[in-house]
Amino acid sequence: MNPFHLPYHLLLPSLLSFMLLLVLFLKRKQLNRTGRRGLLWTALFLFLSVYFVNVSYATYDLIYSKMELQEFDLNGDGIFTGNEINPEQKKALSNVATDTSRNFSFIFGAVKAGFIAGFYLSIGLILQFFRKSN
Repeated sequence: MNPFHLPYHLLLPSLLSFMLLLVLFLKRKQLNRTGRRGLLWTALFLFLSVYFVNVSYATYDLIYSKMELQEFDLNGDGIFTGNEINPEQKKALSNVATDTSRNFSFIFGAVKAGFIAGFYLSIGLILQFFRKSN
């Protein structure tokens, strides 16, 4: 197979979200406030956590699939010929070739994380409103 290339479109968002999570974790004493601000920081931490898990899993899955496919190139010429082509190789090739969901996970991960964090934030704001009412 051709030389293995890292999926930078997935690796960079994973590293960026991890670094932002690390900064939020290290600054948690300064950011840990009660009320709406505390709820906002918690929702941001939740967003980054869900996004990081989603995109880093897609990165891992893509790297694993490409490594699995490379195992079938016995002579290392980058072309599958003769005894290299078998049902397992076809399955591995299909797994690498049909990776649209993995390639767009940095976008869909942001949407999914946004819905989860938005739901958490809205429930928290509603609960705060009812606590203040009583």
